[in-house]
Amino acid sequence: MAAIYRRPGRRFHLLTRPTPRNPVTDKPYAPTLRVRYDETDQMGVVYHGNYLKYFEVGRTELMRHLGFPYSEMERRGALLVVVEANCRYRDSARYDDVLRIETAGTCPSPLRIRFHYRVVREADDVIVADGWTDLACLDRDRRLRRLPPEVREGLERFELSVEELV
Repeated sequence: MAAIYRRPGRRFHLLTRPTPRNPVTDKPYAPTLRVRYDETDQMGVVYHGNYLKYFEVGRTELMRHLGFPYSEMERRGALLVVVEANCRYRDSARYDDVLRIETAGTCPSPLRIRFHYRVVREADDVIVADGWTDLACLDRDRRLRRLPPEVREGLERFELSVEELV
């Protein structure tokens, strides 16, 4: 599996390290969720704005899996805020579908994390949406600060990658 990402001033790079695995099932670590009725529109299709919420589930669960839950980072004075988001809709998800949120993360700079996402319908492995978010690290006074070293090291150690996310 590989992920493509861009570093400032450079071309795209291909990463080939494996995604984190669930030690019980040995499958790529990706949370799943079932589409609830309130997440759909009148036609029974997931409302487009909910995909950004699904992305948030993917990144928060991934950070927790790596040992960096947001609550602990905030307690230590590091706040992660979304500064840019992108979502591409590929197919429809509907009420009661089970979705898998595959998530990968890279650190393009000492101040930012870029997460890539792929939302996959479990029943037929169809990608229903993909995208990315850039998060900046702030201190408690809302000023830019470097990411905690252990977060950068954790992301680099696991080089969280998911095939063809971009």
